[in-house]
Amino acid sequence: MTDSSDPIADYVRRAEQDVRRVPGLPEGLQARVLKKAAVIGAGTMGAGISTSLVNAGLSVTLIDVDEAAVARGIAAIERNLDSAVKRGNATPEEAKERRALVTTATDTKQVAGAEIVIEAVFENLALKQQIFADLSRHAGPDTILASNTSTLDLEKIVAAAVRPERSIGLHFFSPAHVMKLVEIVRGRGTSPETIAACRDLIQRMRKIGVVVGVGFGFVGNKMLLDGYFREVEVLLLEGATPTQIDQAMLGYGFAMGPCAVSDMSGVDVPALIRKELFQHETRPFPYLLVTEALAARGRNGVKAAKGFYRYEAGDRTPHADADVLAICESLAHENGIARQVPSDAEIVERCMLQVINLGIALLDDGLAARPSDIDAIWLNGYGFPRARGGPMHYADELGLAFVLERIEGYRARYGAAWTPAPLLRRLVAEGSSLANLN
Repeated sequence: MTDSSDPIADYVRRAEQDVRRVPGLPEGLQARVLKKAAVIGAGTMGAGISTSLVNAGLSVTLIDVDEAAVARGIAAIERNLDSAVKRGNATPEEAKERRALVTTATDTKQVAGAEIVIEAVFENLALKQQIFADLSRHAGPDTILASNTSTLDLEKIVAAAVRPERSIGLHFFSPAHVMKLVEIVRGRGTSPETIAACRDLIQRMRKIGVVVGVGFGFVGNKMLLDGYFREVEVLLLEGATPTQIDQAMLGYGFAMGPCAVSDMSGVDVPALIRKELFQHETRPFPYLLVTEALAARGRNGVKAAKGFYRYEAGDRTPHADADVLAICESLAHENGIARQVPSDAEIVERCMLQVINLGIALLDDGLAARPSDIDAIWLNGYGFPRARGGPMHYADELGLAFVLERIEGYRARYGAAWTPAPLLRRLVAEGSSLANLN
């Protein structure tokens, strides 16, 4: 029985339950229970995914290019399991049993016995295509091949696979053994049986799996990179500081501000994504311009002791850095951007309206099945404040007519980057809401 005294909490519970209802999956389809996995890539993400798999009782073969790489991966898995014991989430005996489920290899031929193989190497299309081609030669005919890509075109990755019906995207979030969200990316050829097996696996990991379609960044990262982070950078170029922006978003309810998040995850990560993206697509100027400039100067975030902020040795506390302000001011001058410091209220509004508009566009494009799916993604993968129900629920709370009016106002100021989603116009014209699409 749900507690109807808190309608937003009730909505969030239903949103997280409804992700299990996947359009296009036949009623009564029995999910194949996967027991043996292989993970390609023993870095932070691969180790986190492997930890999640053994926590769910699967045996795992961790594969990387050499013994040193797999040794680092094993050490990370052991730290993850030790941490679970310290937090009371596992007994020492359980941690030992889970560690025993992991074996290692340095050759992709060792995937032969796996029922699912998850590729977790860094975001490089050519590398992922090569791995999928190798896996198609060595994996069994019924083996599911999954890519952990966060932004790349899944169709181009799985084009190298012999059996597209067994290919899928599983976008885990870092740290993968902690974060609850997984975007289950359905390719054009992905079979219902493959989706059902992966959905069941994600549930056994005690995570929330949301089925999404193929497109740059899928659902969550498309809204993050093309909406939230892009607008943050425009605000920086206009004269807002990282501290002001982060404090404004903390005031809205996020646990961390966007600049601190970028430093924590690594400024070089979106910089690499930008470089890869611009080989295939364009974006309205400016797009991750500040991020690119910081990465070019080695300001890669906490791991480099400097990013949008500077950091003291052994301390992750962000400190304002005048050098960053100078970089932003120089970039604004070079590109003819007028500097007028926005208010905190405008910072929040512009960031959230961009996220909302892109989310509505993704619904129109079919990459997300329901507005509540988008909310489940942002609540569990991006730290959206649960008390606000998610960006789509928040849009309805604001009123879609108001949302459209404000977006049109910013379009008059900033141009094409603020083009309202066609679905938003239709819903306003009909007097409807996003909730009606759930």
